[in-house]
Amino acid sequence: MALPATTTGRQVYQQIEKAGDKGAWSKSLKDQTKLQQHTITKVQQLGLRMLGILSTDSDQHVLQ
Repeated sequence: MALPATTTGRQVYQQIEKAGDKGAWSKSLKDQTKLQQHTITKVQQLGLRMLGILSTDSDQHVLQ
């Protein structure tokens, strides 16, 4: 998957990649990146949409 062009997106996805097969929990991403929880959630949902896992209809209210 291509990384988002923003620094924030890169921070989150680098931590997810570093976690490898152990998985990356939202709280650990928040602690490692020092970003707010809603920012972590938005970046995760963007990634899921890019992969086609999350439909755009169901998350439209969250990403606006």
